[in-house]
Amino acid sequence: MGKRKVKRKPQKKLKEKLDTQFNCLFCNHENSIECKIDHQNKVGILSCKICGVSWQDTITYLDEPVDVYSAWIDACEELNKQKKVRAQQRREEGITDSFNQRDRSPQQSPLSRDNTYPEDRLDPFDDEDDEDDF
Repeated sequence: MGKRKVKRKPQKKLKEKLDTQFNCLFCNHENSIECKIDHQNKVGILSCKICGVSWQDTITYLDEPVDVYSAWIDACEELNKQKKVRAQQRREEGITDSFNQRDRSPQQSPLSRDNTYPEDRLDPFDDEDDEDDF
């Protein structure tokens, strides 16, 4: 007589845990961004422990912390793209205005007597953090 076959219990599949801490885009510290998911209010919250930057996004029941982090990166890239376009438009407007000013009065130079730039033009040596920086 043969032996009875033993049924093995099915092994549990281990679900890989995804990260909840990420690198900050602004201060470049590793694992300083902490992501919390609030499924009741359908909000994902990112916050940096070092520089204090925080961001919120609406989530679905399928979203994980990595999804919120990637949405934050996409939002930052989109904002930077919009700033570039605005700065380019301002430069183009400044160039067309300067051509119009030259046609009206050719004696005026873009620099005044004290070698400062007019307020409507960008200063290439400006080290202050303004909107026109990328």
